[in-house]
Amino acid sequence: MTQVTQPSIYTVTIAAYRALREAMDQHPALGETLEVEGIAGFSLGEYSALTAAGVIRDMAQGLDIVTRRGQLMNEAGMDENGEQRGGMVAAFGPREAICRAAEEAAKGRILSPVNFNSPIQTVVAGEKAALDDFEAVCAQHRLKAKRLSVSTAFHSDLMIPAAKALREILLAADLKAPSIKVYSNVTGRDIMAEWKKDDGMTAGAYLAERMAQQAMQPVYWQEIVENMIADGVEAIIEVGPGHTLSGLIKKVNRKVATMHVEDMASLEATLNKLEALWRAGKEEA
Repeated sequence: MTQVTQPSIYTVTIAAYRALREAMDQHPALGETLEVEGIAGFSLGEYSALTAAGVIRDMAQGLDIVTRRGQLMNEAGMDENGEQRGGMVAAFGPREAICRAAEEAAKGRILSPVNFNSPIQTVVAGEKAALDDFEAVCAQHRLKAKRLSVSTAFHSDLMIPAAKALREILLAADLKAPSIKVYSNVTGRDIMAEWKKDDGMTAGAYLAERMAQQAMQPVYWQEIVENMIADGVEAIIEVGPGHTLSGLIKKVNRKVATMHVEDMASLEATLNKLEALWRAGKEEA
């Protein structure tokens, strides 16, 4: 249930991030040499990224926002009988083929590609009957499809009511401009790239609009990873429960170093790998 998982995942992610930053700052080699060039989060994770970048004031404010976001998304996904209307399917194959399959199966119903995860994985979200047809179309075109264990159709048009209400919550939050580059789910680029100081919109209002859109628009994770690497990022550390994103990153680019932090064991392993990378770079220099 998304109203439970969103605050839970946010809490674990912020805890892992703080543990990582504290350990890095105290490390004799990494503390003064390692620079964080950018940050990003997948879907809900973008709120963790915004918290780390100072856009969201503190964890208490972030927890309040994501808890209400989860409640709004849960409500938006229900029909008049209190039943969930939609879901999500992960499809494996070329992005273009999956998008065509989704278009073929939609037939006027809510169904669209919503997570562009890697060159060979795209997630489609929509109404349950449309998802059934999408799976059938995938089978016809020899595309592997897997129904995901989620409670609703995130980032689809089903989330439009949630996005409208979320916008008001975010506007009231007085969001700040980020202290570090945040890569946007909606564009795959710097989240502030399209903000212009002279257009009369504050940074907080701009970010509220962008994050409200994020609830009902696709996540361009592949583009985020590609743009990070193009900007010179040499290592990407996933923080929070699991290491799904690390696997997706490797499917986008196997050369970039990937690590994850979700507990003390993975934190220690990440620090060891970072130190090894640092020593290798120092030797090359």
